[in-house]
Amino acid sequence: MRILSIHTNGTIGGGGDIVFIQGNRMLAARGHDVAWLTIGDAPYATECGQVAYCLPEFRKGSKLQKQIGLTTGHIYNHQVRNLAEHARVEFHPDVVHVHTIQGHLSPSVLLPFREHSVPIVQTLHDYRLLCPAIHFLSKGQVCEACKGKRYYQCALKRCRKGRLFKSSVAALGSYVSDYFYQYDKLISAYIAPSEFMRKKMIEYGYAPDKIHMLPNAYFGQVPGTVGAKREQILFAGRLSLEKGGDLLVRAAKNLNAVVNIAGDGPERERLQALVKQIGTNNVKFPGFLSAGELNRLYQTALVTVLPSRWYENGPLVVLESYANATPVVGARIGAIPEFVDEGKTGLLFAPNNADDLHNVLQYCVTHPESFRPMGEAALSVVKVEYSPTAYVKGLEDILNDVVFPRRT
Repeated sequence: MRILSIHTNGTIGGGGDIVFIQGNRMLAARGHDVAWLTIGDAPYATECGQVAYCLPEFRKGSKLQKQIGLTTGHIYNHQVRNLAEHARVEFHPDVVHVHTIQGHLSPSVLLPFREHSVPIVQTLHDYRLLCPAIHFLSKGQVCEACKGKRYYQCALKRCRKGRLFKSSVAALGSYVSDYFYQYDKLISAYIAPSEFMRKKMIEYGYAPDKIHMLPNAYFGQVPGTVGAKREQILFAGRLSLEKGGDLLVRAAKNLNAVVNIAGDGPERERLQALVKQIGTNNVKFPGFLSAGELNRLYQTALVTVLPSRWYENGPLVVLESYANATPVVGARIGAIPEFVDEGKTGLLFAPNNADDLHNVLQYCVTHPESFRPMGEAALSVVKVEYSPTAYVKGLEDILNDVVFPRRT
């Protein structure tokens, strides 16, 4: 097959970027012709010798000009549409595999393919088709007020960073997507990385037969070392409100273990201030780490904590932890219970509840012997159930079924 893969970012900034890049690599390794379309650079495409269609990032002009450009680009971007048309004519894809569309990469990127009957498959990395605020969060609390296409609620509640303008633009973008682009008619099939996501899409009115469940994979080498000395508690990921780092900081007080919060993001300064405010000295911030440095932290962690307050969809951090034979303590929310088998590969706690998280972590610290078999089970699970081979075969089957639909 000739596959054009579209995503808002060609470099690694989060889990969706990893799935985009590694999926492209593996499809090419299986003999498919893969081209990339993205905003900014696509160094991994060049590294693999693959064709990349890239639109430069919007950097010129004043802050106001950039904001206006981003706002209008969010609704319609003729440069993106022209680039997509160029890719269609030059690369001639059999199928388009789209990941995240946001910012300048508006739904206009898909119009040339609809006009020429090229099927489009989308992998869902978040809830932006259902929620203008993306994460089903408003002021740190789970919110589904926009259900039934009542996107104006996003503006009324100021769900995007508490700002009326950003929230209004997000709400407008959802209305434009649904009614101007008729977005669902653009897409031949959706890929949900979790059963929770699949059910949520159906609950919001999407056709069940269009939604395929395909969990993400652990795409790296499995270094798993069960026998390492494990004492510290680890958080790894983006330091943003939905990830719940503040819950872990509060839970760390009076815990007889070092808590490493690895990563960076907009909440870092607030989390560091919170550490001082509550007066605990066992929380460390090692910052953004390379893959090797992070693996070494995983391998000395008793557990990895996933304190998310949003509906996690297909968290790669769970698979990274398992690959290092480290169990996961996760919030009982979204898809996390699908990936954390309580008592076997980790433990769960009540979402948005720092006290319950503290109690679970206290158990971990006082019963470390319980977690060696959990680590062994986690390592086995990631090797068998979340292998790259299983992922790319599943992805290939979905794309193939869309290009060559089976006759019944």
